[in-house]
This record gives sequence, C-alpha cells and structure tokens, in this order.
Amino acid sequence: MPGKRKRRRPYDAAGNHKRPKVEQLALVQHDILRRYYTHIFTLREYIIDKLPIRSKNNGKKRWIDEKFDQSEEAKICTEFLDTTYIGVTQTEELSQEYMLKQWDIFAQKSGHQKSYKSHSNRRLQDEIVDFSIWLLFSRTLSSIGKGQHLLIQGYRKCSEFYSCNRQENENYSIPGVTSIYPNSYVDSMKASPWPQILAKLDGYGEKIMLDLIIRCGIFRPVANSPCNLYQTSGFPLDQACHIQSAESKPEISALVSPKQELRTPSNIRFIRNRLMYARPKLNSKGEIRLGFRHTHFFNRYPIARESSENVSRIGQNSSYILMFMFPRQFGLHNIFSSGSDSSQNIQSCYHDKIREKEIKDRYPSQNSIKIPKRLRGKPSALTERMHALHKKCSYRKLLEYYCPASTHKDANFTSMESNAKEVINKSIEHTNSLTKNATHERSLAEHATPVALVSSFCCAILDNLIPPNFWGTTELQIRNRKTFYRNVDQFLKRRRYETLSLHEALQGLQIKNIEWLGSSNNQKLCQSDYSKRLDLFHEFIYFIFDSILIPLIRTNFYVTESNLNRNQIFYFRHDVWRLITEPTLSSLKINLLKEIPPQQARKMLSSCALGYSQLRLLPKEQGFRPIMNLKGRIRKAGGRLVHGRSINSMLSPIHNVLTLEKKTRPDLLGGALFSVGDIFTKLDRFKSGLKCSEPFYFAKVDVQAAFDTIPQAAILRLISTIICEDKYTIGRHAEIKLRNHSENAAFNPAKKWVANAHFSEDIATFAEKLSSSIAQRKKNTIFVENLTHKNFDRSELLLLLSKHLRYNMVKIEDTYYQQVNGIPQGSVISTTLCNYFYADIESTVFSFLRPEESLLLRLIDDFLLITTNASHAKRFIQTMHDGLPSYGVSVNPRKTLVNFQITINKDEILRSDKLTFPYCGCLLNTKTLDILWDSAKNKNTVANSITIEYTRTPGKIFQLKLLNAFKLYTHPMFYDQVHNSLFTILQNTFNALEETALKMYAYISGLSLKKRPSTELIIQALEMLFLGAEKIICRRARGNKFKRNSNEFGGSKKVRDFQIRKGSVEWLAITAFHQVLMKKQTRFTSVITWLESRMQILYSRRGRALEKTIAQIKIH
Repeated sequence: MPGKRKRRRPYDAAGNHKRPKVEQLALVQHDILRRYYTHIFTLREYIIDKLPIRSKNNGKKRWIDEKFDQSEEAKICTEFLDTTYIGVTQTEELSQEYMLKQWDIFAQKSGHQKSYKSHSNRRLQDEIVDFSIWLLFSRTLSSIGKGQHLLIQGYRKCSEFYSCNRQENENYSIPGVTSIYPNSYVDSMKASPWPQILAKLDGYGEKIMLDLIIRCGIFRPVANSPCNLYQTSGFPLDQACHIQSAESKPEISALVSPKQELRTPSNIRFIRNRLMYARPKLNSKGEIRLGFRHTHFFNRYPIARESSENVSRIGQNSSYILMFMFPRQFGLHNIFSSGSDSSQNIQSCYHDKIREKEIKDRYPSQNSIKIPKRLRGKPSALTERMHALHKKCSYRKLLEYYCPASTHKDANFTSMESNAKEVINKSIEHTNSLTKNATHERSLAEHATPVALVSSFCCAILDNLIPPNFWGTTELQIRNRKTFYRNVDQFLKRRRYETLSLHEALQGLQIKNIEWLGSSNNQKLCQSDYSKRLDLFHEFIYFIFDSILIPLIRTNFYVTESNLNRNQIFYFRHDVWRLITEPTLSSLKINLLKEIPPQQARKMLSSCALGYSQLRLLPKEQGFRPIMNLKGRIRKAGGRLVHGRSINSMLSPIHNVLTLEKKTRPDLLGGALFSVGDIFTKLDRFKSGLKCSEPFYFAKVDVQAAFDTIPQAAILRLISTIICEDKYTIGRHAEIKLRNHSENAAFNPAKKWVANAHFSEDIATFAEKLSSSIAQRKKNTIFVENLTHKNFDRSELLLLLSKHLRYNMVKIEDTYYQQVNGIPQGSVISTTLCNYFYADIESTVFSFLRPEESLLLRLIDDFLLITTNASHAKRFIQTMHDGLPSYGVSVNPRKTLVNFQITINKDEILRSDKLTFPYCGCLLNTKTLDILWDSAKNKNTVANSITIEYTRTPGKIFQLKLLNAFKLYTHPMFYDQVHNSLFTILQNTFNALEETALKMYAYISGLSLKKRPSTELIIQALEMLFLGAEKIICRRARGNKFKRNSNEFGGSKKVRDFQIRKGSVEWLAITAFHQVLMKKQTRFTSVITWLESRMQILYSRRGRALEKTIAQIKIH
C-alpha cells in the first residue's frame, strides 16, 4: 500500500520550508475587500488558478514550488507575488478569439505588429497595458464596473478637432485616445516586476495579464504599515457598491451596481437633525405662527366650501394629500423604493414644494390623476376628514395648555425679561457682558419645556388631527393609539444621536382588522393581501412622523443641545427662545456685526463666491455661544433646491495649506495643543529637562471671546508670513474602512475623501506619502488616490482668506449682516488661525519665559503656565489681566486660577490649595507633574454623555459599548511609567473603570425593561472587560516604552518593565463595579454576588501580589 502523500509547503526566498507571512494579513484585509469581491487571491494564487491544469513544462507546479533563482530581482518578484492582493470581478472571461480580433483592430490603428507575441517582455507589458486602455474605452466593455477605471484616468477620447496621430503625440500611441495628464497607475503597471512576472507565464501571460487588468482590482500593502492597502489598478473601490453577502462562496464576483431594492422598515430611520435649530415663522403682525407653516400641504390645499363650483377643487385637494400620504402607490419619489440623488440634500427629497412640483410634472391635469383602488372609498374619506380636523384644530390653545409659558415666568424669568429690555435699550459694550447680568439667574437650559410636556402636546395634536378609524375600531383602536403615542414619546425623549427606525415606530401596532386597509371578514389573509396592507400602513406611519410630527415640533419649538450636555436635547418654545436670546443677538449686532442693506447684500452675494452663513446660539451655563454654520450647502442661484458647496468646503485649500505648514514648521505654533493628548508630550519633555527639583507655580487664564476679538488685519498680516511658498499642490484620496460596531458594518464600509497639500517641488509618489505620513496612524484601511491634482498660487490663497474674513456674511432671520470684528466661529480654519495668532503673542509678549524653567501650554484660548520662577508667573498673570489691546486680548478674572498667593489690581486671584491642578479635563500634580484623569468633572453628566444603540443585536452592542467606554479613558499619557508614579497609574485605572461602571449603569437604565440585558449577559460582558482591561493598559504602557526607546519623547530615562502586577487590574475593576452597583443593589443582586465571589477567588489565587496594589491606592 503506498504511503501517505506528503503535502508540499511553500518556500521562502532562501529555499527554506516556511509559510509566507501573509495569511494573517490577508485574513484581516479580507474583512474589507470581501465586501466588494466574493473572493480574494494573492497574485500567486490568482496566476495558479488561471493556469491550465495541464500547462506545458509543468508551469503550475513551478509556480507552486516557487523554486526561482536567488537573485535580488527574484526575491523582489517573490515578495510581490505573495503580498499583492487581487479581487476578481464576475464578468465573462475574454475569449482568445475576441482578444485576437480586438488586437488586430488595435494594431491596425496604432501601427503595431499584428502579433503581440513577437515583442520583448518589457515592451510586451507596455503594449498589453496600452491595449487594455484602448479596450476599456470601447463600448463593449463599458459596463464591467462602476466608475472610471484607474488606468484610463487622465485619458480622453479624441474628438475630430483634436489630432491623436502618433507623429503629433509621441508620448502615447493609443489610437483614438490622448493623455490629458500623467497617470501613475499606468506607470506602475508597466514597471518592474510586472514584465518579469509576464516572462514567467510563457504563452499564457497575455491572456492572464489582460484579464487581471480589465476584470480585477489590484491592491498593494503600504510600506511600514502592512495592515493597510492601496489600490493600483481596477475600478476605484471608493465608487464601488458592496456585495450583498459577505459570506458567499469563492465564486468570481463583480464590481457591478446591484439593482435597487426596497428598503425595509428597520433600515428607514427618521432623521433626527430635522428637529434641530428651526427658525420661527412670523405672521404679518410679527408674531410667531403656531401650528403648521403656511407652506405645509395642509395649508397649501385648503378645504373650500362645498358647492357646485368647488366640488372638483375639493376632490383635487384630497387627491393631492393622498399623494403626500402614499407616494409609493402613485409611483412618486418615496423613502421605500427611491434612491438618493447626490445633487439634492436628503431632506429636500420630501420637501413639500418638491413634492408639489413632482406631482404637477407627473399629473399635469386633474383628469390624469388616477387614484389606486386601495385608496378609494374609506381611505379617501378619512383623508378628507383629517384635512377638516386640521382646519378646526386650535394649535395655540393646545400649546398654552400643555406647554404654558407661565411655567417659565417665575421670579427669575420675569427679572430676566426686564433685564433683557434694559440691555437692549442700552449700548452693550461686549457680548460677554451678558454673563454678568445673568449670574444671579438660573441656567438657561432650565427655561426649556420638559420633554414630557412636549410629548403630551404632540400626542394631543395627533389625537385631534388623525381620525380614530385610521387606527381600527373598538378595542383595537384604543390599543393601537395608546401604543403609537408611546412610540412617539420614545422618539421625543431620545438623545441627540439616538434615532428611531420605522420598525420601532411600528412595534405593537396591529393591522389585521383595520377596515380602511381592506375588507375585514375575519378570514385568514393571503400573503399578497397582507403584504399590500402592510405597505399601506408603513407609508401611513412614516407620513405621520415625517410630515406631521417633525414639522409640528419645528414650528412650535426651537430644539438644541447645550454646551454642557452635548447629547441631551432641549425644547424651547419659540417665543421663550426669542425672549432669552434677544439680548445676545442685540449685543452681536452692535459689536460684532454690521447690517447690510438688501440691495448691497444681493450685490455682495452675486460677486462673492463664498455666500453667507447661518448664525445659531448654543446655550451655556450662563449666556450663549454664537456659532456660525459654515457647513451648510448653500443653494445655487435661480431658486433651485439643488445645493452647492458649503463655505467650509470652499475654504479647504487654505485649510490644507495651513495644515501642511503646521506639520512643516511646528515651532511657529509655540505651546499650542491640538488635542488633550498633546499635554503629555510637552509636559514630559519639560520634566525631563529640569535640572533641579524646585516648586512649580501654576497659572491658568482664559481669554474672553477669543474668536470675536482677533483683529482681522493683524491675522491677515500674520498668515501672509506663514504661507511663504509661491505655489502649493493639493491632492485627494479616498479611505475605506469598516464602521466601528455598526449593525450594518458587515455590508456598509465607511468611505472618506481626504485632501492633502504638498509643496509644488515635492515629487514623492502616493505610496511613499502613505508610508511616511498618511497611513502611519491608520489601521485596516484601503487607500485609493485621485490623480486629479489642483495647483494654487500664494496670492490666490491669501485672497480667499481675505474674502472669508473681511466679507463674512451672516443671515439672521431675513436680514444680512457682515462680520466686522474677529474671525468666524465654526469655520474650518478658525482654530488654526487662533493658534497662530496666540503663538505670535507668546513669542513677542512672553519672550521673557525661558524654556528651561517655564512651560506655556495653550488649548485654543485656555493658557496654562508651569514655571519654577515665581516672578515670571506673577508677571504673566499681571500682563494678561492688564489686557493686550493691540491683540484684542482680555481675560475673565473669574476663570483665572493659580496655586500660589497673588493679588492683581487689588483683586485676589482664585487659588487652588489642592495637590492637583485642573486643566482641560486632566489633573496635574503640582509637585511631580503626574497626569491624572479628572473623573469628578463628568460624574454629574454621565447619563447625557452616552448614546444608546437600538439594534437587532443589543447584547453584542452592549458588550462592545462597555469595552469602548473603557478605552475612551485609557490614553497612553495616563499609564506612562516613567512620567507617572505607580500610585498615579493605579488611580487612573480605577477612575477609568469607575466611569465605565457608571456608564454601564446609565446605559442599562436607558433601555426599556424588555431590552435590558440579562444577568448572564452582563456577567459575560464584565468578564470580557476584565480580561481586556489588563491587555489594553499593558499595551498602552508598552507603546510608551517603544516610543521612549526610539527617542520619540526626547527623554533619556531608562524604561522599566510594567509595574502593575497580574490581577491588580481585575481587582480594581471588581472594586469599581462593586462600589457603583451597590448603590442600586436591588436591580443587580446576582451581578454583585458574582463580583464578590470573583473577588474571593482572586484573593485565594493572588492574595500576596495584591497587597502592594491595595497598599498603594486609596479608594475614595
């Protein structure tokens, strides 16, 4: 009996038996690529798959054995074959007869030899690439994939007026095609090692190479970052549609666009942003119009008195409202079957005016309207009844009853109302002076209407507006109405980023015996009848939310977040909001803005390409923060609802250039911090440079209205010295990666288009830029370069900046204003401009600070000075409090904080006697400069800082949310064992775990009783957290150790091994969760019991090792 056949193993370049180190990498990248291709090969696997089973000279065996020569060229070729990834498309293979026929046509037109087998390898590869480009331009292959193939970017078909003769265009000899700009993808496909690979394919190379170029996507790993890939050939991945199943068998797949499918209720979500920042509509008397706006279809198609003249009009109006309610039944644009139009905003698809135009285009006359059978009879009668109830509904009385303004008009509110009138009558000196007038008042957010009252008001309106028979009859009607109003209440109470799907809005509603959906004879419905009824009811529920509930809230309430509670939304009655914001708006109009006459405004808008922005006020604890919305897509001229580019997108060239200068010359930014994590780098370098242990003097100041007080002329002069090159080039690329913990992450990768500026003389390739900078902090990302680059002159950039600063137009209600002071808040470049401006102050005014004894940190307008020189600290405080009029700088004395005794201008400065000093969410040890996380700052707002995801897999999302909540508080600076002591590291670990426990409790409490995780699921999630927490913290510490060994921090201290013993993190986690859950022990009895038993097991195993941890940390 023959022995068992030994499996062949691949060889490395030296001939050793060793598996290529690409399988794990390929598995990671498959998570992205398999969303677009049903099977992924390495280049070697693809070639082996394409070679015939019985190829001549045993070619398939030669490719499997990989026994090439040991030359340097062969090693490069081997590495290329095993690290290049091929995604194959599901199109018919090109037949040999078809290729020969097309080659003859190509050769006849271009003057090449009729046989492509008579060339050298390098020239043959060039000819194959040129032939592929010519073939891709032919109509026969125009539908292979979506988007423009990477190899034909920069090429155009020749017109009859453009000569493409080979003699006149010597660079390219592709017949009928000319090159507009260079294509680096073509150069890479013609370069080594492609000719060498083609030579090893013998007679099969031409067909395999053509199939590879035309039908496949080719991806290469980024140097120094092999977990990232960049595309080198194929149809661009950023324009491709993902395939429907990520677990398909390895059949050859296509990058073709799938057919448009119906959206299911779970995939239809009500866009919560539509509730936010609505402006009130005023009547002729200047009063706020309540109910629905005059543009709402209820008001645009009023019910006329029934007479012989108006019978046709009544029927026409009812038909129009039916089209608004059931657009899908009339074949109109609808959320269930229509695709999104990139030329329109998502919201505008359902705008009343757009719907009206669509109806008129489709049904030009009343006679052309044909009502579907399902909507005749009872549905039409109920619709007319709803229209009549709208006319009778008293919206103002219901608003006053459920959300009375008297709720807000207590003593404080009355004093604020009189105070507002006094402020308006006087000449307000500064916007922030309102803070002084409001210090004795309660928080502005407390003047918002409680969400429970808003919910009651909305349900009352719906109850008065919707005929009861829409919900059924008798008991079914009562049950459906009650269930639906509970879903409405749930929608209104959700946080800012929490959405409601149509599936959730339908939960608990029954349709079987609703008469208007169809006849009810208590018989079992067939599948088609039930599906049709379900479709009608889905449209009806979506109509209530989208066309009644959301417009109702926008008309009666101003919905916004606050500066303190970012995720919680507040509902202000429009009249209340108008009253409390009037003083701030008056101050802005006097000091920051200048009104522009209408005629001049129209002239400026026609000549200025940047357009105008909308102003909104963000409530703070006391007062408001003005924010200009520069992200809105400005409507184009002509009244069309097609949206153009936003102001921020127009400013992207100057933003990209300033980002380039910031990376090139960071010294011009002084002590600027671009994130809280930058504190550690600067603080550690300062600490390592100290020669003696002297006491530290801390001084923190806050600049008042930093953005609004920067002189425009001064910042323009400063930026003109920073942008010093004559020309800059801006390129774009796409980044594709999986969404984090999204329900549709398996099928819907995230795509982002990024622009980067570089100097005109920079000749680095895209692959080199990826390895050196762009992909350094990326993980599992695919990059696709856009070959279209734009060049900008220095004068052009400075002119754009000047227009933005000097002619920034703001629209408040129906009046245009021009900003005359400061720089716009909300601009994409405002933070960068502010950093450069205050860095100039640092280099001129505070030049007396010496780096060996002082460290000046600045996060936008928050200054922190740490110095060992007491006189310098006092001089810094005195200078800032005296103000810098030439720079427009003045500080708020109440926000100044020091750790030493000082009196400025006869006022004693607030002093902190604690061992730690607060700054930007961190606590800095005033003796050792250790960095602690300020956990007390967020404890009161934990419930408002979370976002609950209502998905079909709540258990999996809960586990991921718990782990991610812990990761948020594990920045490497908190666990650096050289800069921080062991006590500080343990304290940071405990604080992070305690905050995670608080978030877990808030997350569970925010879920309904039916959706709350079981005890077993909570214990499973905690086990995963305990196991992962120690790994995460050790990884953070090892990362800092690696950076120190590579001298990235600039320190020279010897890095010790991680000091936290095994089991210490678990002990801290158990203690933190036990401490939090004990306050609600009746709900978590079983979990607390499990924690206590886990603690006992941990003590029995590692009792002695835990003694050091217990002795080091003090649990508060």
